Amino acid sequence: MYFAQYYTRTVGGEKLIPACGDRAVFVLDGRTCRSTQIRDALVWGRKHRWEAFDICKGDSFSRAQKVSGTYRTASH
Repeated sequence: MYFAQYYTRTVGGEKLIPACGDRAVFVLDGRTCRSTQIRDALVWGRKHRWEAFDICKGDSFSRAQKVSGTYRTASH
């Protein structure tokens, strides 16, 4: 399973932390290429106003590893 893990800012806005809630992860189609997964994750992240995301892969959410760098959802 591939999924995007989204990040939000701390209350003080100093650093990024993993987001919580049902929209904080987005399951991706593992049959598509990485650029398509990134594009799909970017669209979801912008829609829900997340700051950034990583692409992860694993048997479950709790047994997954990052397989990408961190991508920003908006240019600041």
